[in-house]
Amino acid sequence: MKRFERRNIDVYGLSADPPKALKKFVVKCGLTYPLLSNENHMMLDKLGVWGAKKMYGKQYEGVMRGTIVLDENNVVIHTFPKASPKGHAEEVAKTLAV
Repeated sequence: MKRFERRNIDVYGLSADPPKALKKFVVKCGLTYPLLSNENHMMLDKLGVWGAKKMYGKQYEGVMRGTIVLDENNVVIHTFPKASPKGHAEEVAKTLAV
């Protein structure tokens, strides 16, 4: 996070969970960036990260983990679909030359 902060890059998380659950998650994980709630999935859908998923042979709707990078004009400049938490921040930092 310090690398992103030094370059004035804001980081946000977006989730379909309610705000109360997100507050608990932030505390539990010690996150230093805000998690935004989108319970109606409208923004998640517009960003292309809400859709059909499969687990144990069952299909359901959910968030498809990914990273979307916007420039100062809120224009998408890079996407990382199917992001994995392990090592992902480093991948984004390298791509953005941070």
